[in-house]
Amino acid sequence: MFIRRTQTRSTATGESYVTYRLVRSEQRAGKVRQRTLLNLGRHFPVAQAHWSALCARIEQRLSGQAALFDEEGKGLPLAVERQAERIAARLLAEQGGTPAPADAGGVPGGGGDVQSVDVDSLSLVRPRSVGVEQLALWALRQAGLEEQLQALGLTGPQRAAALGLIVARMAAPGSERATY
Repeated sequence: MFIRRTQTRSTATGESYVTYRLVRSEQRAGKVRQRTLLNLGRHFPVAQAHWSALCARIEQRLSGQAALFDEEGKGLPLAVERQAERIAARLLAEQGGTPAPADAGGVPGGGGDVQSVDVDSLSLVRPRSVGVEQLALWALRQAGLEEQLQALGLTGPQRAAALGLIVARMAAPGSERATY
């Protein structure tokens, strides 16, 4: 994903102006094609020096991931972070998804801005699975399922596959095809 600066000419007045677009390179039928994801308009406020960091942050927001380490030990400017949040929300809205929850710039504990929250009004938006698989595997081991599968004569890979399918169904119940 990258930002392209495009010079265009108005047909009515003949004057030229610059627009900015968020573009992604994709490979189709063995050829690389560039697809415009979003037109950012004529008055794009982010300096060119921050474009690559902005695109990386948009990718992180789309995947619901927070930055593990800031580039060069410093965070993005607040204006760039807000643009990343706004652009990611627009992309998700066009795709029919929901935006990932905003974090405090990847800093544990936030930045010091304290807000009151009505706990009854909270809803999960794109929650991440944290440990459900480990908990399910622990429960299966407590029940002695591994030993029972071994006693039935299943090989190591067969036991691993069976346990994986059971854990997957416990973590996200669905059809057998969806679990696979």
